[in-house]
Amino acid sequence: MDMLQQISKIYDVDFNSERGKSLVSSLLASTIGINLGRMGASVLKVVPGIGTILGIGSQVILAGASTYAIGKIFQNHFQNNGDLFNFDVDSMISKFEDFLEKGKKVAEDTQKSTNKTDILETIDKLKELRDKGVITEAEFNKTKKELLDKLKS
Repeated sequence: MDMLQQISKIYDVDFNSERGKSLVSSLLASTIGINLGRMGASVLKVVPGIGTILGIGSQVILAGASTYAIGKIFQNHFQNNGDLFNFDVDSMISKFEDFLEKGKKVAEDTQKSTNKTDILETIDKLKELRDKGVITEAEFNKTKKELLDKLKS
C-alpha cells in the first residue's frame, strides 16, 4: 500500500487505504491466477529440489511484475485525473495484464543483473578463500569456471 499511497501523493490524489487495498486485491485476483498458471510456478515445484528453486524464482518474477503493473496502472489512471473512487477494475484488467507482461520482462532483467553481480561477488570471495589457503587452486578454478559458465547463459 505504501507504493500506492506515494503515487497518490505525487498526483495529489486523496488516498484511502481501504479503497486502495480493495482495488489492488481486485486487480490481482482477476489476473494473477491466470498468469501464475502461464508461468508454471506450481508445476515447477513438483520437481524435487530444483523445482522448488525454479518455482520460487517464478514467484519472485511474478511479485516484481505485479508491483510494476500496479504502479503503472495507477500512475496512468491518476495522470488522467482519476482517483481511487472512479477507478473501474473491470475496464483496467486488460491494461493491467499488458503492464504485467512488461513487468515480467523488467523483473527478469533485474533478476539476471542481480545474478551476474552475485556471481562476480562469489568469485571474489572464492579468490579470498584460495589466497587464505582454505580451498585449493584446482577447487577455485573449477568453481570459477562453473560460475562463469552461468554468466554465459
